[in-house]
Amino acid sequence: MSIISVFIFLIIIGVAVALVYYITTSLPIPEPLGNIIRVVAMVVACIMVLLVLLQLLGIGPGLSLKM
Repeated sequence: MSIISVFIFLIIIGVAVALVYYITTSLPIPEPLGNIIRVVAMVVACIMVLLVLLQLLGIGPGLSLKM
């Protein structure tokens, strides 16, 4: 995996998390559910970023994240 594809993948993850935050704050979602959705989105994004960075180092779990 090249550095450019890692940057593109990280930008896509960032845009997706920003979109989730925008949607949950702009729609009238009840407060506990909105917070849960934002926390889950952030946890999933952090796990994906860690997997991409580990794969870049060559010690990842062997998931194929090809672009």
